[in-house]
Amino acid sequence: MVSSRIRAGLIGTVSALALMTSPPARAQVGDCFFQNGGKNIIIMPGSTSLVPVVRFLGAKLAKMSNPYLLVYFKMASCDAMARVNGTEYMSGTAEFYKEDPNDPTKIITDSCTISGRVPIDLAVGDTFFETCDATRYRNPLLGDFQGPQQAFVFITQRSFAYTTYITAEEGRDVFGCGAKGQVPPYFEDSFIYSYSSAPGLTYGAQLIIGKAINLISFYNDSSVPKSHLGDDDEADAVVASIMPDKTIGYISAEVYDQRRDVLKALAFRGMGQTFAYLPDSNSSTRDKRNVRDGHYTAQAPMHMWAALNPDGSVADPLARKVIDWMQGNPVAPEDQLPFDINDVYAQAGVVPKCAMKVSRAVDGGPFLPYVSEKPPCGCYFEAKASGKAVPFGCVQCTDNTGCSAKQICSYGFCELAW
Repeated sequence: MVSSRIRAGLIGTVSALALMTSPPARAQVGDCFFQNGGKNIIIMPGSTSLVPVVRFLGAKLAKMSNPYLLVYFKMASCDAMARVNGTEYMSGTAEFYKEDPNDPTKIITDSCTISGRVPIDLAVGDTFFETCDATRYRNPLLGDFQGPQQAFVFITQRSFAYTTYITAEEGRDVFGCGAKGQVPPYFEDSFIYSYSSAPGLTYGAQLIIGKAINLISFYNDSSVPKSHLGDDDEADAVVASIMPDKTIGYISAEVYDQRRDVLKALAFRGMGQTFAYLPDSNSSTRDKRNVRDGHYTAQAPMHMWAALNPDGSVADPLARKVIDWMQGNPVAPEDQLPFDINDVYAQAGVVPKCAMKVSRAVDGGPFLPYVSEKPPCGCYFEAKASGKAVPFGCVQCTDNTGCSAKQICSYGFCELAW
């Protein structure tokens, strides 16, 4: 319920830092439908960029009194969209997630298999329909529901201190021309890491980065092995590079946030901007201030795609539940989450809509002022994401009397009224 999310003060939670830095454990492979008593199994393909969000959420859903098993097939965003469009089914090996019973700050990543042709419940990705391919994927009975806001970052090894920023024009030359772009210090194709351009793979991170640097076609040197699994492989390649001073790649900010100990995000100066910005106000916090106010331009909302009935309602009951949970919509009493979804977003490194000040109607389009339909949560989100009890510029409150005339007390902080 909406009222349950307007807090008088901060709620104590498990340390986000502890969860963020705990490496995933790996367990044995089994059949997906033997898990969770064969009930409440959510089949969901989706972007590799969103693994941290799905992982944190999946672990919490698995711990509910009426547990749900979120079975996730990692793939390129547009491929995931095609799967929910009624043209394909899922089979093979997927991941699901649960808390370590011996240490609740750790999340176990388990594996299971699906045989045959199993229909999916919903898919998640990083782009609007039109960014993938409007003529191929657009379907009047396929709904597109927005979730939290993501950022995408250019990365180098943390040990390499020389390069601290990149401009959109430099990014276009590096990833559009490779070494031939002659952007120092990226003079060797072997250390310019992009995503795979194999047929059928269209990664959301690459599409959103392309929009940010005005690049349609990424350079691909066939002699240089590229990632085929997205963000984690890209991050691994950058970390393992033997020439950190010549290495660059790009991943989602949520994947970067889980690996800040070995990776460094470059500040990004977008098209038409004067200054370069990080997603956060500085390199040592996770407040996503520059994402929230539109200074950081390489960003896009998470999308949830689900089949619709002719009347426009979501056809799959499990898909409807996941969409409502992730959008913070009211649900039936028996379906209420025993945790705040905004806490999950803060841990994962994405921004809930209630903390955003800008939005876009299309990927890479102009920013528009955004006013949340839900109670605003900017200060609450920042407190959870950064670990600061009272973020800079925020004022705690217990009711509206402690706030100015244009503010309300929401989530325990004075926020501008919507």
